[in-house]
Amino acid sequence: MLSNYPQLRYCKIQKGKKAPFEKDWTNKPYTWEEIQKHIKSEINYGVLCGYGDLAVIDCDNPELQKHVEAVLPATFRIKTGRGGMHNYFFVPNLQNKIILTTKLQDKEVHWGEVQSKGTQVVGDGSIHPNGNKYEVVAPMMIATISEEQLMAAVRPFMHESQQSDENADWEKQKYGKSGIDMINVKEVWGTLGLKAHGDEYYGAHPIHGSESGMNFWLNPSKNLWHCFRCSAGGGALSAIAVKEGIINCSEAQKGTLRGAIAVQALKAAKERYGLREIQQYQEIEEKTEKEEKLMLWEYELDNYKEEDKEWIIEKLIPNCSVGVWTGKRGTFKTFLVLSAIFAISSGKPFLNKFPTRQGKVIYLDKENGVYVMRERKNLIKKGLEIEDEKLPVGFICFSPLKIDKQRDINAIEELIVAHKPSLLVIDTYRRGISFEENDAGKVSWLFVDILRPLVEKHKITILLIHHDRKGEAQGDEMDMIRGSSDLANYADFIMKNERRGEMLILKQLKMRSAPEIKPFEISITNKEDVSIRFQAEGEFEIKTKDQRCAEILTMWIIKEEIKQFKTEEAREIAFKEGIRKQNFFRGLQLMVDKGFLQRGGRGEYLIISKEGKIW
Repeated sequence: MLSNYPQLRYCKIQKGKKAPFEKDWTNKPYTWEEIQKHIKSEINYGVLCGYGDLAVIDCDNPELQKHVEAVLPATFRIKTGRGGMHNYFFVPNLQNKIILTTKLQDKEVHWGEVQSKGTQVVGDGSIHPNGNKYEVVAPMMIATISEEQLMAAVRPFMHESQQSDENADWEKQKYGKSGIDMINVKEVWGTLGLKAHGDEYYGAHPIHGSESGMNFWLNPSKNLWHCFRCSAGGGALSAIAVKEGIINCSEAQKGTLRGAIAVQALKAAKERYGLREIQQYQEIEEKTEKEEKLMLWEYELDNYKEEDKEWIIEKLIPNCSVGVWTGKRGTFKTFLVLSAIFAISSGKPFLNKFPTRQGKVIYLDKENGVYVMRERKNLIKKGLEIEDEKLPVGFICFSPLKIDKQRDINAIEELIVAHKPSLLVIDTYRRGISFEENDAGKVSWLFVDILRPLVEKHKITILLIHHDRKGEAQGDEMDMIRGSSDLANYADFIMKNERRGEMLILKQLKMRSAPEIKPFEISITNKEDVSIRFQAEGEFEIKTKDQRCAEILTMWIIKEEIKQFKTEEAREIAFKEGIRKQNFFRGLQLMVDKGFLQRGGRGEYLIISKEGKIW
């Protein structure tokens, strides 16, 4: 059958194999006559895609095959050794292979591929590695279709087309209360010139047209549209924005319709498509006007007086923001954050110094159960002398919710709507996400598409508790935060705990809303199993590296209740924290000079004082 097409080309494959064995096989095409000698000896051969405009829809999934047979012309078809199907088509101008994958319930589903230039498919009569034969099941002429016909057929099985679905969902989520989803894409685009296929319509794009007449798809039942040329689409609002010339077709992507552009599209929807006017529409317009007023010409900067900031904790945690509270393990991060949220919920000053704006708090605890959180909150409340008060702090212990899963975000948003907290705490950030923490693209998506919209919509602050890397900072301390640097880049504020002996140091590494405050010391009054209290002290005095070494060793000695140690033991502790050899020995000498240590036998030191505050 393939011998009827002299424009086709072939490659050599060994019997029972699927891959060509010749080097640079893509540039060694054989004609049908030239490949015959190889077929007689080895049986297996490959058909090169791209030659003569050949493309093969390789269906690994029967659902895809059923769809191809339903929407495309009948054509030459081969059943593979594994039971899949190779559907042969001539598709002029198709340049690249297309991977057909989508996500279904957060899992990637592979449907097949469209094989094109630079690829090959195993020819009929060849033997699969499992012993089965590749057989012709539809011995007919190879059909010719356009690239846009092909794209229309495989669209539902492409990740790119899912982006239009996601954009439509995003439009509903952001502007659903305006009633925009009551307007159907069919009303916006019309169906003149489009061909119906079941519930769907295909044809030329109503705005920029189509060379083949098949680059546009409409599904009124799902209220979706998609442009194959621009790889863009969405719901009714993006359709109106494109049709009215507010955005270009290629700009119909998730997140484009914000601010002034969204207002313009909503106005057009109201004036020409019957959208009713509601409060949310007015709020968007007011917000846009406010954003426009924020632009200042350079000569206006000198006389600009900034509005007073709103704070949840004055100078530390601003309202309507996303922040990170970080530090190494064992630095009382969780206890200090708990002290902050109970200060907020009771209206008491944080650390007996920083005024708070009283409000509710929701705390998603990813690491601890009810027993642990009960013990900790009792210690904190007794330290703040509010143990008898019922405070508006809601805990979800061992929380299964993920902040990068849409269904979980919906559940979190329902909690926010129901309880109206001023602060949402995620403890910890790493356990609250399902993606790799070093994935900069995912971090960017999390902040831009998930966290910031929550903050803007509900006027809350989101606080992510996180961990530092091991070792000591050699430069910018924000580089010590675990994961992608985009976490620090996108955060509005960053707080960092350090422990120095029996004292804590709180550092403000970043603050968009105001000048950063200087690091300060926090004393800990810890009555074991009864209460714990934190108190702000004076500004932190920056130490030398020798003093830093002495502090690290002091904290180790106190924590482990060490009475004597060998030099090698102390050196291992110091080196883990990034202390260099010369600073280590000078640090030890400093501890001896201060009367904290006494040299014992060879390479041994005795503890003669346990005051953790001498540094």
